Amino acid sequence: HFTTCARSSKIWQALFFGALTWLSSFLSVYVFLAMAVDADLAKRAALEFLAATSLAYMIPGLPGGIGIYEAAGAFVLKRWGIPYDQGLLLSAAFHVAQLAFALLGTFILIFFEKVNFTQFKAEIIRYKNKLNTSAAPE
Repeated sequence: HFTTCARSSKIWQALFFGALTWLSSFLSVYVFLAMAVDADLAKRAALEFLAATSLAYMIPGLPGGIGIYEAAGAFVLKRWGIPYDQGLLLSAAFHVAQLAFALLGTFILIFFEKVNFTQFKAEIIRYKNKLNTSAAPE
């Protein structure tokens, strides 16, 4: 199955866009930290901050990782010499910025594209079925 998938251009597109997403996430953390504290510190702490906050999302808690994300970010920033309360504030500010961007995209879909959850779910199922039929061995 892997060799069949590896021959497909879709897997390489997915890997490319996945890598692009992680790179943009890293760059956003780096730019945020460089503006908030120090560019030299941001170079060293951005990857650790991104890894810790991404892993924190896996811990069950409030929706959106609220609280857990901030604690993980503050813990990492404390390791880099930023006081815990300042790190907590920076983590919260960055998290709010991320959530605001996601909410903006949601509102655009709902109000401007006139998409509701039922239609969105049906579209995902249609796309999944289309992928399953096109990936079926002949």
